[in-house]
Amino acid sequence: MNNHQALTQEQRQVCERLRQMKLSGMAEALEGQLVNPNADLAGFDERFERIVNHEWELRFNKKFSRFLKKATLKYPQADLNETIYEPDRLLDTATIERLSTCCWIEEGRNLIITGATGAGKSYLANALCIGALRQFKSAKYIRANTLMVTAK
Repeated sequence: MNNHQALTQEQRQVCERLRQMKLSGMAEALEGQLVNPNADLAGFDERFERIVNHEWELRFNKKFSRFLKKATLKYPQADLNETIYEPDRLLDTATIERLSTCCWIEEGRNLIITGATGAGKSYLANALCIGALRQFKSAKYIRANTLMVTAK
């Protein structure tokens, strides 16, 4: 049975008003609670918190996706996970953790990553970009060789 059909006229109207106010995540979460026979086992505060959090996550994910698309990353799934900290990579983990806070961007500083071919420079740069994007700072991945101007 369609969730929409299981709702009363008044419930459908409230959900439609939420959508008209551009709160589609809240409408979706409310509909889910209204058709769930066990939803009333949780208190009002907890249920309302779930509805608001669903809306917030939906908006965050949409905005992050827009920023990610504009960044044109080579590795859009790059992450500063435990592989960054492997001893074989010889990376200064304290520096990487400091860079991941994006304070250097706030300070108007530039970042140049150097190293041997295959060392993971692009991946690290992309992971740092994603960290900035999660804070909704604009970022764009551009390789240095594409910035060079050819003199004629």
